[in-house]
Amino acid sequence: MELQQQLPQFGAAGVRILGISPDPVRRIKRFADEAGITIAMLADEDSAVIERFGILNTLVDPDDDLYGIPFPGSYLVDQDGTVLAKHFNQHYRVRETAAALLRGDLNAPFDDSGFPAARSPADGGGAVTVTLGAADLKPYQRGEFLVHIHLGDGLHVYGPDAPDGYVATDVRVSGPEGFDVEPALFPSTRPFRVDGIDEQFEVLDGEIRIAVPFVYAVEGAEPGSTVPVDIEVRYQACNEHECLLPRTERVHMDLTLGALNHRAARPG
Repeated sequence: MELQQQLPQFGAAGVRILGISPDPVRRIKRFADEAGITIAMLADEDSAVIERFGILNTLVDPDDDLYGIPFPGSYLVDQDGTVLAKHFNQHYRVRETAAALLRGDLNAPFDDSGFPAARSPADGGGAVTVTLGAADLKPYQRGEFLVHIHLGDGLHVYGPDAPDGYVATDVRVSGPEGFDVEPALFPSTRPFRVDGIDEQFEVLDGEIRIAVPFVYAVEGAEPGSTVPVDIEVRYQACNEHECLLPRTERVHMDLTLGALNHRAARPG
């Protein structure tokens, strides 16, 4: 369980994790013992809390053994009980990665040094490193690629909404069938003006990290198999006086497929 594996990083960010399940205590305890889960698990046996929060999974037939489960998701709640953020998915298998929750909601540092990464060739215009935001690629997990553009001192690139005639920074990810890529999430830009040009630009500079969320919705894939993914990053590096030629950096990654997220079964 990824949340369990990353528990120290959540603790360092000041976050305590609580899990809520519609299963009775004995089933939750058996699952926790078998999986080595130390996260506090709460039993909502009649789904009363789930219904009160309006997250009962209405896509499950009332006659199905799974009826009573919530839509999968999470709340980030402060000490006063105020909900700061929430994530919910329709498919019962889809979950956000721990890294995405820490970076996206908490803006907390996350040690991804052991995660799969690849880098494009480097030269004077900069280079691109792409890191998978998890230890492996899991089916139905909402993961993300972190695209890190390395620029030289004094250089910047245009944001994703550059004016006509200028090269907007763009990231494209392609994978096998079932690889559903969501729009890239860019960091905040800053305004920039060029002497003699009556137009304001929005630029990115420094160590630029762009997150690209995705879900790999695949059935029957064998854990341990290889999934090829290609990432293409287009940008134009400039300084206060001139721009370098536009660049297209290409990164290929062969990702190892992890085990499928467990079905939300309710064993006897």
